[in-house]
Amino acid sequence: MKKILIALVVLGIMLTGCAKEEVEKVDISELNSYRVDMSSYSGMNSVDHSFKGITPEEFLNAQKDGASGIFYLGYTGCHICQNAVSLMNEAAIQSGVYIYYIDCYNELYPLLDYEEDFIETLKPMLRKDENGKYGIYTPHVFAMVNGEYVDYEIGLGDYDGSEKAREKAINRYKEIMSYFIEAQ
Repeated sequence: MKKILIALVVLGIMLTGCAKEEVEKVDISELNSYRVDMSSYSGMNSVDHSFKGITPEEFLNAQKDGASGIFYLGYTGCHICQNAVSLMNEAAIQSGVYIYYIDCYNELYPLLDYEEDFIETLKPMLRKDENGKYGIYTPHVFAMVNGEYVDYEIGLGDYDGSEKAREKAINRYKEIMSYFIEAQ
């Protein structure tokens, strides 16, 4: 009996030591968003998706106001974005969250009008080009909690279209989304 009790205690300690650190989940702020048509992305349709459109100005205000959410910077002409959007959507559906989409080349809400503000605001997550200047690269997916960036991914890494790479990308996006509760 004593041996069984010791074995259970040791097993409990081992399992506790190997457990992934729990992420404190937070509510996602409800931002002023608009219905967005995602049908120009591969594998997407116009209405059945987890994306909400948001203007660059709305994002900058939300960040200053300490909002929380999942954000995606991209555009339909980006060939990597074409692959990433359906993977993000699948991760969002599995996670029960929405993604706020900032279209870099939206004719009504051009990001270029806010480029300097975006670069300054996003600087902790941005890459530098060969001249040492910060730039916005797409696809850029990030989680913001209370106005602070907590996780992000730029590009798709070594994505090659295989099932293994697909699952890896979806799991990475789910990891970014894991900061948020499912009710929105």
